[in-house]
Amino acid sequence: MKNKVFDELIVVKRSGQRVNFNGTKIAIAIKSAFEDTHDNLDENKVNQIYENVLNNIYENYQDRKTINVEDIQDIIEYELKKDNIDVYEKFQDYRTRRAASREAFSIKQTHKFVKAVETIGLTAKNKLNDKPLELIRRFGKIISKEFAVAYLLDNKSLRSNDEGAIYINNLDCYSLGNIAGCNISLDSIKDYELQAYFIELTNLIIASAKDVYKEVVVSNFDTILKRPLLKELKKLLLKNINIYLEPLMLKEYIDNNLLISYIESIETIEFRNDTDLIKNEAIKNIFEKAFKNSLDELKNILINNLKMLFNALDILDNKVKITISLDNEKSLENEFIISNYLSVEIPKKIITNIYLKNNLNTLNLVAEGIFNKKQIHLVNEDVNCNYFSTGEKVYENINDESTSIGRTINAQNTINLCRCALKAKNEKEFFELLSDMLDICKNALQQRYELQANKYKNTYNVIFNPNILFASEKIEDKQKVRKVIRNGNLYIGYVGIVEAVLILNKQEKFGEAEQKLLFKIIDFMNDKCMTYTQTERLNFKICEIYDNHILQDLIKIDKSIYGITKLLDKSKYDDINDYINDLKVLAKYQDKTSCLIKIKLLKKNIKQIENALEDILKLNIKYAKVEV
Repeated sequence: MKNKVFDELIVVKRSGQRVNFNGTKIAIAIKSAFEDTHDNLDENKVNQIYENVLNNIYENYQDRKTINVEDIQDIIEYELKKDNIDVYEKFQDYRTRRAASREAFSIKQTHKFVKAVETIGLTAKNKLNDKPLELIRRFGKIISKEFAVAYLLDNKSLRSNDEGAIYINNLDCYSLGNIAGCNISLDSIKDYELQAYFIELTNLIIASAKDVYKEVVVSNFDTILKRPLLKELKKLLLKNINIYLEPLMLKEYIDNNLLISYIESIETIEFRNDTDLIKNEAIKNIFEKAFKNSLDELKNILINNLKMLFNALDILDNKVKITISLDNEKSLENEFIISNYLSVEIPKKIITNIYLKNNLNTLNLVAEGIFNKKQIHLVNEDVNCNYFSTGEKVYENINDESTSIGRTINAQNTINLCRCALKAKNEKEFFELLSDMLDICKNALQQRYELQANKYKNTYNVIFNPNILFASEKIEDKQKVRKVIRNGNLYIGYVGIVEAVLILNKQEKFGEAEQKLLFKIIDFMNDKCMTYTQTERLNFKICEIYDNHILQDLIKIDKSIYGITKLLDKSKYDDINDYINDLKVLAKYQDKTSCLIKIKLLKKNIKQIENALEDILKLNIKYAKVEV
């Protein structure tokens, strides 16, 4: 009966516009008042007052057809005053300021934007320990976010975001037009010697990290590093051979031009004695000794440059992640690079992707790295399929181009699947709601893409320079970047899929029926994305989201609206790894969606980890984070 009253009740806004009653807005308003007053949000208390407000409206308006928005706010104030005087005063003060703002600024967007100034003031009070520079940065983020809210986002997307049905990621970067992440190619770096190469590489990664707001992936790190590595080896070898020949007065017996020609012909770090220069055993021993010492020096130079690179990236003054992908080709050079790479302390900021399928000779090195708590993600797929650290795959575009290197993730928004299930009366209604949410999320992504695509190349530091991103050579300085980022991905993320399945099936445990429904939901979302891709000629994909900030924000809103039920009695929505332990099922799941499979090994030594890694490869898990 109560639901019928609310379904038929019409809210009259201040402008005279009539809209359907939306209880979620009431819960959000109460939640905001509590958040402004208390450091720790009590969602159960928010939900209790929300229910009191709904009961009040039901008792007094069940025989009426309309209710004014001011009357709703009066009822919220009444219920808050009975329960919590501090929150009541905060809510009343907010209403007063909003009324004054509306009176002073007749243009709707300007009135919205004024809230940014108020937010800055509140933030300054709550962050008294922040240094001036930190406050300046926070103020800038608030202004940028509020500008996007006031002027750039459409009302439907904004309302869904405010109500926790979707989450528009990184709103503080929205107005800047930054892309989420890029998978850069290293082909743009000149053929320098090793140290100069690392300096150029470090500068490129740091500059790229300033052009995005989420992650930079460095592709083919070890394979591309082979060129400067061999160049350095040749220089060292020439020096050391001459050093060893000089005291023995053997230089005059070696044709210098032939020696240089021999060294220039070296294409591997394995010693070769197939040269006419080696006329006897003594010369051979000298060459072997010089080669060994050159490799030792090369190792030290490589390690020192890796340390320099890692230190420079570790102190980057932003939250952008850096992922370095190692092709792990079956060659002595790749193995030499990987061995030394994994011997260095790698900062937490840096994730390492290793394509283990390509070369099992490095299995022991990888197992040792995992044993020593290094952040290694395993890639069990072809080397041209690149991954971001949270599992988003860099797909080829709709034109079936042959490489994923140099492509971008343009933007990513998130759907709250649990909200759809909580709101739906049955499975049929769930899929109808999900379809609407997917459309809203897709439109918000496309709107953001248009903002990004209309930016000019010279707006960015380096990523749109030739040979860094795919097709970047097609645009000049004063051209827009659309030609490049149209090859990237637009990701519709999702959270709460397991909770949604359990709600729909009215179960507390995850079984075969729940797995079946889970894959039905994934297939539905994939089909929608395929339709978007075909109609919009852009790359829409789905992925599971693991960002704790997003997960916590969405579950707080759902608890405020629906109360803390047994399923919601936790700090955040869980991911698939928390409910499904069968790696075969997880492999099937990963075939249908971008995600990171997290595997916790109860292994005590490196050999046991090696065996576990071999088993993971056989199960065809494509991208995994393995921990002990």
